[in-house]
Amino acid sequence: MKRFVSVAAMAGALAVASASYVLTTGAALPPTLAPTMLPATAPDAIVGSVTGPRGPEAGIWVIAETRDLPTRFIKIVVTDDQGRFVLPELPKARYRIWARGYGLVDTDREPASPGARVTLRARAAADPAEAAKAYPANYWYAMLKAPLAPAFGGEAGRRQSFIATAKFCLVCHQIGNEVMRDPADNSLEGWHQRIRQARDKGDPAMGDLAQGYANAMQVTMASLGPAGPRMYADWTARIGQGALPAEQPRRPSGIERNVVISIWDWGGPTFNHDLIATDPRHPDLNAGGPVFGVEPHVGRLTMVDPNTSEARLLDIPDGRRHPMLVTLDRRGRVWFPSYGPQFLKEHVADTPPPKAECAAEWVDPAGKNFIVAPRVEYLRMYDPARNRFTSVPMCLDRRAKAAPDTYKALFFTSDTVIAWIDPDQWDRTGDAARATGWCPVVLPTAGRRRRATDLDPGQWTLLGEPSDPKRDTRIAGHFVFRARPHPTDGSIWFTATRDFPGGIVRLVPGDRPPYSCRSEYYEPPRRPDGSYAGYSPMNVDFDSRGRVWVALISGGVAQFDRSKCRTRSGPGATGQQCPQAWSFRRLPGPRLAGSEETADFNYGLVVDHADVSGLGRDSVIVSGGNSDSLVALSRRSQAPIVMRVPYPRGFYAREISARRDRPGAGWKGGGLWASYNSITVWHGEDADSGNPGLVKFQIRPDPLAR
Repeated sequence: MKRFVSVAAMAGALAVASASYVLTTGAALPPTLAPTMLPATAPDAIVGSVTGPRGPEAGIWVIAETRDLPTRFIKIVVTDDQGRFVLPELPKARYRIWARGYGLVDTDREPASPGARVTLRARAAADPAEAAKAYPANYWYAMLKAPLAPAFGGEAGRRQSFIATAKFCLVCHQIGNEVMRDPADNSLEGWHQRIRQARDKGDPAMGDLAQGYANAMQVTMASLGPAGPRMYADWTARIGQGALPAEQPRRPSGIERNVVISIWDWGGPTFNHDLIATDPRHPDLNAGGPVFGVEPHVGRLTMVDPNTSEARLLDIPDGRRHPMLVTLDRRGRVWFPSYGPQFLKEHVADTPPPKAECAAEWVDPAGKNFIVAPRVEYLRMYDPARNRFTSVPMCLDRRAKAAPDTYKALFFTSDTVIAWIDPDQWDRTGDAARATGWCPVVLPTAGRRRRATDLDPGQWTLLGEPSDPKRDTRIAGHFVFRARPHPTDGSIWFTATRDFPGGIVRLVPGDRPPYSCRSEYYEPPRRPDGSYAGYSPMNVDFDSRGRVWVALISGGVAQFDRSKCRTRSGPGATGQQCPQAWSFRRLPGPRLAGSEETADFNYGLVVDHADVSGLGRDSVIVSGGNSDSLVALSRRSQAPIVMRVPYPRGFYAREISARRDRPGAGWKGGGLWASYNSITVWHGEDADSGNPGLVKFQIRPDPLAR
């Protein structure tokens, strides 16, 4: 028989909840909450509600922060449609609790501990200017006014290339945050001076590379011509005179209110370039273990154990060789390449000398030999079980190698080649020459399939140079983002970004690399007016059907379905041979003034093919580097799901890792891992008091689930 709860019982439960509220907060129950059942307490949760001038505040963030643990810890949730919240899975500590939301100013920070129930009282922002202080950087950056098409002779492609160059500044940091939009001198001369500034040598985030980055800023600004500095000076001058963003961000709704965010400090004022929690091919790897990052400027491996909230900074032996792109092997060991003198000479004058492990024929300080130009001097391995570093020299010799096993090999990109290591082979033999391999990136544009018999770069033309029907074409494409092995066909995919508009590369090593390597290259479609449907692809991944997904600097994500290509390689197949395979998804957020390009910066991307996040199999998650967010494309929602990090402002992720920790544990059994990866860590909202780092996203079934 179906049982019903009596009205008297319901009234009694409400009375108990009301009494509990009064006891734990010392305040009378707000009239606006009287008809609503408040969340029940729990030993590892803080629960409560947020009210504002008009009643319950729905869709705003509630933040809990503590410094009682070994490293600072923050938990963030979103209120439901009645202003209620549950902060779940809180370690035992003393917390400060407050709320933040669009249209409001932050509430007072109230002390609380797990098991408590609190109420927070919000007040409206005094005016639009006060409200806009909480907006993500992209809403301010959208106010930038690039010159219109007549300034480029009416050529849409030239204007698009100009905007792409300007947006490439976002590779390093947000533009539109408070530091960037409010300089001490927003005049034209002020901007000229600003890009010449550099932090001191020995800076904890920049090491000795700060002046090199200042030089790079000057080169980028010079490539924009006189219009570049004028554009930025006009932008900050208008903001200084009181101009505000034309669009306002919306509050979280729907699934977005189910997001739970946990943040741990990395343990120091470090710039972490990227992170790894698991292997994308094996989402159960390293389950429940620490998450690793790499600090390239000073040379440190960073790690956080989410179970104990302990953070460690490990000095890498001879680490001043720019380590990047951290990854894991099947034994849970951490691998990353160190980029040697050829990389560092672009940033500092006093570069270390090349290592002597490689034969002299491979050492070319002038960088003319493309085999040296990759600049992956070492692969480093850290074994957490032994707390020990190992170095593997990457000499990229001329010997033919066996084809890599894409199920277990680790792949690393560089400027001109793709390299890999078989960790099992290294364990068995300790022989770097046998365990490593590499491929030049060559398109068979001469129309023949015969193998290369030597590695003389003169046998190939370079992409972008005049073609030669008798020679194949090599891409020297600035391959600086992750390479991903395809799940089924033995190919490796990555992106090339040196030449506009950039493209995606499919490489097959063949049976005798580096002599048997063959590649395909695909650019976003070029339109009749000379512009492109997208440009500057970043990280790639695959869905369960083997289709490629890629994040784009132009904004949004693209899908590429190679099965739709009639022409894949051969004469003329240099990027535009398969426009029908591309499709594009726009993401939320404002566009740059007068442009179709988004004001966001989409860099990191992962396809959750195992449904670790709970958003559904094959959900695509991309980072919003200029909008403090991750954005998901999921079958569970018609609209993209924006997972915003409201505190500390400045969340900028380069990598996303989807890891399953406890199969069968529901929403608590896994999550999406990302990190604060902006180079300019001193731009963060709380740069003077903390170092936000590791971020975990979980999706519970409803906003009050524990």
